[in-house]
Amino acid sequence: MFRHEAAENAVKALNEAAPYLSYAARFTSFKAFKYDKRFTSKCSSDALAHAGFYSTATPTSPTNAKCPFCMLELTFAENDDPWEKHRTQKPDCEFVILGQPDETTLTLQIISSLAIRCATVAEYEKMLPIIHYLEEADHEQSYRREEATRKLISLRNNSQYLTADHRYATFKIVGQRAKGVRDHILKKIAKAGWCSAITNRSLLSAKCPFCLLTIDFETTDDFWEEHKNSSANCDFVKLNKLNEKDWTTEEALMLAVKISVVKKFEKQRKILEQLENDKEADQLANQLSKMMARPKCLRRRCSV
Repeated sequence: MFRHEAAENAVKALNEAAPYLSYAARFTSFKAFKYDKRFTSKCSSDALAHAGFYSTATPTSPTNAKCPFCMLELTFAENDDPWEKHRTQKPDCEFVILGQPDETTLTLQIISSLAIRCATVAEYEKMLPIIHYLEEADHEQSYRREEATRKLISLRNNSQYLTADHRYATFKIVGQRAKGVRDHILKKIAKAGWCSAITNRSLLSAKCPFCLLTIDFETTDDFWEEHKNSSANCDFVKLNKLNEKDWTTEEALMLAVKISVVKKFEKQRKILEQLENDKEADQLANQLSKMMARPKCLRRRCSV
């Protein structure tokens, strides 16, 4: 029972940090959506929510919608197919990769992965204006600069493995160098996105702070190729820029936020992974199905 309660709390924490994670949350974001009144329209609020979009409508753009997983934002026409738009324009979106899923049947592991992505995007969108403000702000607005700087420092403190130098330092701290692994090997591992995860059985056990993949390496391995082949959806891998000088401000921020969010919810993810094959997962899965499903209280056209 304790594990089940811990899992429920983990799901609750992830859901609170991930707005529009569920179909239900996305569906309810559409208020009096204009195409719902047209029964021949392909682009209903139901179709948009199922395709991963939530409403970002404005008075001048009432049919705008956005994906909380990949930030694709579009203005939809009456006969657009939301899923096809999403699939063709953002094929590497984590939600799209699932292939038009029935969200009430997703595993705990998939839900937690989507929640981490959604929470990362939400935090990124909060931090980006702060970064731009600090770049452009008038020095006379010192009180606002101080507040923005504090938030940026907090993010930095929670994403200390962002750079290769910081990742390399983790190997030196645990004494890898003293055990005969040459420095240039450790630097190559760090550059490929890995931190030390040393174990008694492996001197070159490494972990990615962006996707949490752990691998036991040999000194002859190609550390970057292993990362690409083993975790293609890792943010660091998808960026595909090993030279940090090539990163844009936005790219660096996204990676920093991802580390911060992954670190914050690592405990919750482990709880859900441990419960995945447990009999107690059935009850939790039923609760999740209700959370992800369309609210019954809303009466709105949902298909054509």
